[in-house]
Amino acid sequence: MENLKSRGAAALILRVLLSAPGLVKFSLVVSLDALTLFASAWLALYVRLGNAGAPLQKYGLVCLIVPLVGVMVLAAFGAYRSVIRYFCADDAWVIAKAVSFSVLAWVTICLVLQLSLPRSLILIQWLLAMPLMLGLRFAMRLLLRELSPFGYSAKRKNARNVIIYGAGSVGVQLVHSLASDAKMRAIAFVDDDATLHGRSLNGFRVYSFDSLEGLIKEREVDDVLLAMSAISPQHKKFLLEKLSLLPVRVRVLPSFAELTDGRVSPDDIRDIDITDLLGRTVVPPNAALLGANIENKVVMVTGAGGSIGSELCRQIFRQGPAVVVLFELSEYNLYAIERELIASKIEKYDSVRIIPILGNVQSRDHLEQVMRSYSVDTVYHAAAYKHVPMVEHNVVSSLRNNIFGTLNAAQASLDSGVKHFVLVSTDKAVRPTNVMGASKRFAEMILQGLADREFSSSTHFTIVRFGNVLGSSGSVVPLFKEQIEKGGPVTITDPDITRYFMTIPEAASLVLQAGFMGQSGDVFVLDMGSPIRILDLALQMIKLAGSSPYNADDGSGDIKVVFTGLRPGEKLFEELLVGDGVVSTDHPMIMSARERHLSWAEVEDALWQMEVLLRSGDVAKLRELLMRFVTDYQPQGDIVDLLLEDIAEPIASASMPSSKLNYYGVAI
Repeated sequence: MENLKSRGAAALILRVLLSAPGLVKFSLVVSLDALTLFASAWLALYVRLGNAGAPLQKYGLVCLIVPLVGVMVLAAFGAYRSVIRYFCADDAWVIAKAVSFSVLAWVTICLVLQLSLPRSLILIQWLLAMPLMLGLRFAMRLLLRELSPFGYSAKRKNARNVIIYGAGSVGVQLVHSLASDAKMRAIAFVDDDATLHGRSLNGFRVYSFDSLEGLIKEREVDDVLLAMSAISPQHKKFLLEKLSLLPVRVRVLPSFAELTDGRVSPDDIRDIDITDLLGRTVVPPNAALLGANIENKVVMVTGAGGSIGSELCRQIFRQGPAVVVLFELSEYNLYAIERELIASKIEKYDSVRIIPILGNVQSRDHLEQVMRSYSVDTVYHAAAYKHVPMVEHNVVSSLRNNIFGTLNAAQASLDSGVKHFVLVSTDKAVRPTNVMGASKRFAEMILQGLADREFSSSTHFTIVRFGNVLGSSGSVVPLFKEQIEKGGPVTITDPDITRYFMTIPEAASLVLQAGFMGQSGDVFVLDMGSPIRILDLALQMIKLAGSSPYNADDGSGDIKVVFTGLRPGEKLFEELLVGDGVVSTDHPMIMSARERHLSWAEVEDALWQMEVLLRSGDVAKLRELLMRFVTDYQPQGDIVDLLLEDIAEPIASASMPSSKLNYYGVAI
């Protein structure tokens, strides 16, 4: 009890000192240094003379010069700029240099003042001052960590016990930071390097992976923090798969290269991200391809506020365009991306002009007006309705947006002299089973048909096709994370469903690079790696969050996994290619697809018929028309358009008029 009272009193004193003004704390440290240096001089003389009173009687001035010179040298070397609570080897090296220099300065001053000084005293003084000054700093650090309100709260019983996986530079820095953290308490290191096993780093023992499960149970460990500065994506994925089998929450830290200030802190610890589980190696972009259509040019992005569109804008901005035209239907999304780019402009890219345009790709006149007004050089067409079930429920609006929106943007580009037009497409366009995929495949064929017809045109049409991107609107990963945080259930459509995944920044970078490649009308396919089984992904996310899947047989586990069945238009497996006609390119992550497509005459005929059916709202015949013109389109299930639930018959007859209509419904 007395020990606890004295500890509490000491903690109270330290709390008062730590809350004192900076000048008071600085003065206290300087005073302690002066006393320590004076003591080192007295001890040196005592060792040399063997008389406790002689130093002050004969060498009083010599003893006084030591702290005066020493404190000034310490200040000059920056010793008082370091935070004692985080005192480390680098700071110790500063103290060692300062003490060594101060001894030389002290001897020089004594010689100038012609003060008698035993020659052996110089070495004795240095040998005593060095450990005393370093010992003072380490003692102060230990005292602050043990008794300060920060260190004391970190020892509370409700602090989470953590094991640091990785005894390298990131892990060691993390141990220093956790010493003053109130929520986590480091227990030990785990590392794959066998030469470190059984040794201690910063007072913490290093264990092998085989010891981890026992440590978790014995020490009641809550979290394992993966802190490895140089690790490949494949190795990280391998480690996370092993750690997911243990009853512990797993979190990660960035590498030194990813840290903004080069220092690790508890704030850098984050939950497992899907990118950690992919194990993808991102190929550095080809700078020549990346900026070819952008640098010093006027670049327009349709759908600029969407998941892909906004990332395209960010990366385009960094390539030094003259003007970026943001074309977006949603007022809020346009405001958000404009505000973000303006912030980047203030920091770095002050010469780039930003033009925010509220507009709809279904208005060709508006698109052409914008392109002509700003003399647009390059268009990235990312505007589309992409959510599969939503498109199934709203067929007419989706076809107008995805097909005729692409037609309008492409023809406006032709008429305005745009040099490069890049369509952002999807793997769902391959052997589509839903309206969204069929509409995107038809949009691809519009560009291929125009490229065939306009072979002498100055507009270069490119199509870039890829799979799911992580973090996009409607992505399964944030949904799983939200469901896990709420305690479940985690909902999956089918136990066998698989998907390709890629990060948004990687996809956007590859889109920009592919836009300058190949011939007009080419389809480029991004290397998405191997498909991932969604059930496996969900189970890993549950385990790495420190929970366990519910087992109906014995009632064990925390979070249920519920299978809801495939949604309208959804299929089990996605593909990126039709047939085997794929050709490699100069970029290892970009392939060129050679696929059959409609001629421009066939495209025009299909568009004419589609316009009539869209005006009448005949969804059944629209589906038939898509099946006739889109390669391998095989719808799954019945029509689920929500408008037809209340309207039994189409609005008007779908019979063909005697004269063709143009794409605005005007007879021609």
